[in-house]
Order: sequence, then structure tokens, then C-alpha cells
Amino acid sequence: MPEPERGPGAPARPEGGPVGAAGGAVFASAGDGAGAAVRCDGASDEPGAGCFTRYRRPAVRDLAWLVFDGALQLPPGSGTIAAVVLGAEERAELLELLSQWDADEQDGWLGPVAPGLRLGLYVERLIGAWLANSRRIRLLAQNWPLRSSRMTLGEADLLLQRQGGQGGRQLWELACKFYLGLPDDRWVGPGLNDTLATKLDRMRRHQLQLIHQPGFQVAWPGQWSALAWLTGWLLQPAGEATAARTGRIAAVWAEAGDASLASATASASALGIEQWWLLPKRRWLRPAHGDPAPAECYPSLQAAEAFIMGPVAPKQRGSDRARPLMLAGMRRMQTGEVAEEMLRLMLVPRGWSQLAAAMPLESASSADRSSAP
Repeated sequence: MPEPERGPGAPARPEGGPVGAAGGAVFASAGDGAGAAVRCDGASDEPGAGCFTRYRRPAVRDLAWLVFDGALQLPPGSGTIAAVVLGAEERAELLELLSQWDADEQDGWLGPVAPGLRLGLYVERLIGAWLANSRRIRLLAQNWPLRSSRMTLGEADLLLQRQGGQGGRQLWELACKFYLGLPDDRWVGPGLNDTLATKLDRMRRHQLQLIHQPGFQVAWPGQWSALAWLTGWLLQPAGEATAARTGRIAAVWAEAGDASLASATASASALGIEQWWLLPKRRWLRPAHGDPAPAECYPSLQAAEAFIMGPVAPKQRGSDRARPLMLAGMRRMQTGEVAEEMLRLMLVPRGWSQLAAAMPLESASSADRSSAP
């Protein structure tokens, strides 16, 4: 059986590694650590896994989670795609930088970040700021456009030079995605505009092929490799497997007015969840761990259900459908002073599953819209 994918924090492989090799699964099977919270004790084969809880500054925590824990582990049947894999010296250098930046109360390494910045652009800012400060990875360009006859043929997220045996000059394509699993093994974006399959197809056929365009070779002559960096969450239907790997927690989705909400409620009770936080998009990335509560919190999933089914629920852009809610199931830590997230749950409006099931099997023309907030 091919080896399951390991994220950017995993031991190095030459020229990148395969993402989502057959047999890799996002979560372990039920009963194999089901309901485990984020491991923070460093007991892992991958240096840095779960380390984001060591830090205080939110942006430092976000970057640590993205690099060491945030890589999507693709489900069986997704095929393979060349993935970013960091070497031991690159990981060690980043851990040093994170400790330094955590002492900077002004986040000078990152600079000002607009409150309304889209989540995908925020991820690009974090990764770009790290690479701009790295001594082992030289950032050559970020968001470099390839144009021909005044037309933009594509945009390279990150062009860089890596030292040693890490692959030389590379194009890194970033994607921050959130997909919900359906019974037919498809993974659909919460806005019903794209799927995991269409995103992977676009990356393989277009984004990672940019280095082979004649115009790219004119601007950046020489040998290049192209790698993907996929981060975000794959959320399974409530009631299915709920175990998670180091640095992760279980992630599920449920539908308002549906029996799946009862399954989610039962899981929450077993995990000791006492409150549900409505996460703003900036906080969709890593699990909450000792973070301040957001503006909106609910005592139960039924209260969140009443909100999404009510008249003041936020609507999807250009639609009268309610927008899915990203919720964090919280319980007090042993100290009793701060809370930790035990379960990530996306609550979708009534009728969402029927609309998702009716989506075409392939919808590549609409890819990249709703699942990249």
C-alpha cells in the first residue's frame, strides 16, 4: 500500500513528496484515538507537530500550525500531487524564528494585516513573511504574473531557491481549502461552487504547469520543479470517524433541521464540550487553544441551529441561502481558566445536502471560489 501523505513538517524527500497517496486518510478510524484533543507534548515522529500551542501570538500560532500541522491529507482515490516537504534544517530554522517572533508584541515580522483580508491571502502573507526571513530558503518572487499580449496566463504564488538537496529552484502553489464529505465520496466546498477533485485537477493541469510555459522560461530560465501546498480542513459527516492526527482535532459537518445534528450533539457530549464558538474566517485555520472567545458563542448546537435558521443569519453572497457557520466545540482545560477546542464543526443550512448531491460530478469551471474564503 502506498505511504500516506505527510505534511510540510515531515522528514524530507527529494523533489517533494506525493500528497494523498492511496490509502492515506484524513482521520483515523473510530476507536483509534477517537475524540483526542490536540497533542501538545511533542510526542511525535514529526518535529514541530502540535507545536503551535507553545506560542502566544496568534499570527505565530497560525504560521506554526500551517507549516507543521495544516497540510491536507487527501482521502483515498484522490491520486497524487507533488507536495512541499521541508528538510530538517529548514524546520529547525523556522522553529527558531517562531520563538523570536513570539516575543514581538507588534508582529513586526509580518507587518499590518487588514481585518477584512481574505483567509487565503492571509495564508499567503504568513508563508511569504516566513520565507522572506529565512536564511535557508531564498524568496525570489511572490504572486508573479505570467503575461502574454497583455493577457495574464497565470500567477506564480511563490518562486524560491532552496539550499542543499531540497530541490533547487521551485514554484510553490498554495491553497487554503475547506471541503465537506458526501456519501458518494465526493468533497464539496461549503458554498457549493467547487469540489476537491476540481481543485486538484486545476492544480495538476494548470497551476503546477506554469513553469513549462515559454514565457516563464524566458523570465526565469533554468531547471524548475513545481510543488503544491494544500492546507485547510476536510470535514466528515457527523457521526462518522472522529479521530485526528497530531496537531489536529476531529472535524465534522452537520445540517440544520437534520438528524446529523443529533449525532454531532452526542459526540460533543462525549467530548465534554460546554460551549460552541462561532469562528470568524480569520480563525478558521488552527484549533483554538487558550484563545480569547469570539464575539458570538452558543451554549448548545441547538442554539446555533436556531440562529442559522432565523431571519438574521448571514447570507451567501448573491443568494438568499444562509451561510454555513464554522463552529469550535470548546471545553475548559484542566486548569479551568482557559478553553481548548475539542471538535471542529461546520453547520450548514437546511437543504444543503440535497443541493450538494445535485452538483455535477465535475464543475471545474467554477473551481476556486467558495472553499477559499
